Amino acid sequence: MPVAPASGATAAAPSLRAAAPRTVPRRLRASAPRATPVHPLAGRFAQALAHLPYLIVLAGIAAALAAIRVGAASVRSGTLVLAGVLLFAAIVRLALPDGRAGMLSLRRRWLDVATLAAFGMGLLAAALLAVPA
Repeated sequence: MPVAPASGATAAAPSLRAAAPRTVPRRLRASAPRATPVHPLAGRFAQALAHLPYLIVLAGIAAALAAIRVGAASVRSGTLVLAGVLLFAAIVRLALPDGRAGMLSLRRRWLDVATLAAFGMGLLAAALLAVPA
């Protein structure tokens, strides 16, 4: 059982300063991600943004098919719009990385671009060479 010190004596206080851990130089430290507040819808917005090029191409194709359906007089203009949309899709697929291209990326980049450009150029040639009615 410990005995209390006499009224005038003081006990040796333990050192409040513990042994400091060795610090790692800043250049050698692993960069920890900073905790930034993230909005709960931020992930969904990023996912929707990744599919935006595909949705633009889909809307263009729908507009072209609607223009073709109007009548025989607008088949050429609808085909030109469709060719432009496919060429736009080829350029977007070429410009965006695989993770940002969304559903425009089906296979390898060069194969997607070559296929879309070939269909776009073929429809462009067909529309320009077609004899107007």
